[in-house]
Amino acid sequence: MLISASGNSKNLINAAYYAKSDGLFSVGVVGLDGGKLKEICDHVIHVQTIKGEYGVVEDIHLMFDHLVSEYLINIFKNRER
Repeated sequence: MLISASGNSKNLINAAYYAKSDGLFSVGVVGLDGGKLKEICDHVIHVQTIKGEYGVVEDIHLMFDHLVSEYLINIFKNRER
């Protein structure tokens, strides 16, 4: 899972290419116009905004982060029972 407001973070783009080369799939959580990650990732969650409007993108990404975290916590709690 790759999270980037612009979708153009060089390290994340490299990570997406590496995942592809290793046979893994990638999920990009991007904003603005989606950037390069929107093109590379197998699955994309895109918070489309106009250039420069990072606030909304970061807020939606934060909500998504919390949802995924709670989901994973619940999975691991249920495994321990």
